[in-house]
Amino acid sequence: MSQLLDLSITLTPPPVGSPPEAIASIALRCDPQGLTYTGDLLSDPLTKPERANLRWYLEEYSNWPYEQFLERAKQIDRYLEITGRR
Repeated sequence: MSQLLDLSITLTPPPVGSPPEAIASIALRCDPQGLTYTGDLLSDPLTKPERANLRWYLEEYSNWPYEQFLERAKQIDRYLEITGRR
C-alpha cells in the first residue's frame, strides 16, 4: 500500500540584500518523511518586455482580437511555452 506524501511549498519575501531578480525565498516541507529544506531564492523568469507582453495578452488582447493585434498575439503564443518552461 502506498502512503500519501504531502509536500508544502512556502514562498516568502526574499531576505534583505538579495539580488534584485529574486522575488521570493523558497521553503519545502514533507512532514510524513520528516524532510525540510530552506534557503533557495526564486528568481523572476520573465524579462520586462516578456512581462509587458504577457500582461497585454491576458488583460487587453481579448478586447481587440483583430488584425495587427492578432499578429502580436501569435508572436506571444510562440514564446509562451518556452517562457513557461523557464
